[in-house]
Amino acid sequence: MKKLFVATFAFTIFCVGDLAVQAQNRIFAIIDYMHIPEARRAEDYIAVEKLWQRRHQKAVDAGICKGWALYRVENGGRTDFVTVRFYDSLDKSINPWPESLSQGLYNSDEIKMMEGTQDSRQFIFSEVHERIAEVGLTGRMDFSLVNVRNYMKSMPDKNALNIEATVYSKIHAEAKKAGLIEAWAVSKRVYPSGKNMDWDYSTSNWFTKKQMTQRWDGKKWRKTVEAALGKEEAGKLPDNATWRTAIRKEIWYPILATEPKSKK
Repeated sequence: MKKLFVATFAFTIFCVGDLAVQAQNRIFAIIDYMHIPEARRAEDYIAVEKLWQRRHQKAVDAGICKGWALYRVENGGRTDFVTVRFYDSLDKSINPWPESLSQGLYNSDEIKMMEGTQDSRQFIFSEVHERIAEVGLTGRMDFSLVNVRNYMKSMPDKNALNIEATVYSKIHAEAKKAGLIEAWAVSKRVYPSGKNMDWDYSTSNWFTKKQMTQRWDGKKWRKTVEAALGKEEAGKLPDNATWRTAIRKEIWYPILATEPKSKK
């Protein structure tokens, strides 16, 4: 199944134009959404992903992938888990696991277990996102934090991504300064894309477990906005409903992740 997706995604890169060429110095996320049928156990699926984690770590160490993580999804509908791979070039995602990475990595029983990956869960669909702006990340991925994701649809003729990147990045920088969040990012949906998509970009707020229990209320939000923009500019901030629509919210809880590439 994973090999099939790699082949399909390679064709997708060709179809969407010059994305692979333009991907230098960018951060792309390939997100695979998974469902655990009633007849299966989440523990068995996680055990399979632990084996895949080794291969992803090898890809990180080889400089192919920037990072990989498995999250449990709350409020995801049919989606129970997601895996995320980060790349600085979509070219690298075409052959994410060269055969050389797996040499001597698994014994025969583990290989047999990995061959049954598709039996441990239902693969729902994949998406590609590109990170547009960030606070508190500086290009890195922090997989130890809870990720609260909001999926948005820009209103017609409104550049919601620009508003997020230029205005709301300032607000979230102030929120980080105040200790309300650890990090924030806004990403556009690269694939699939089009005017008929239910959403076209997403925001992520990363929280520690303690911060999750001390979420923003209206008073904290207003104070943060005023501190970031000034009282006069904060008063001019347009109502969210005039420039974007909130489609849904998911909470991603970290389960497994690769370690950063060694600097040795």
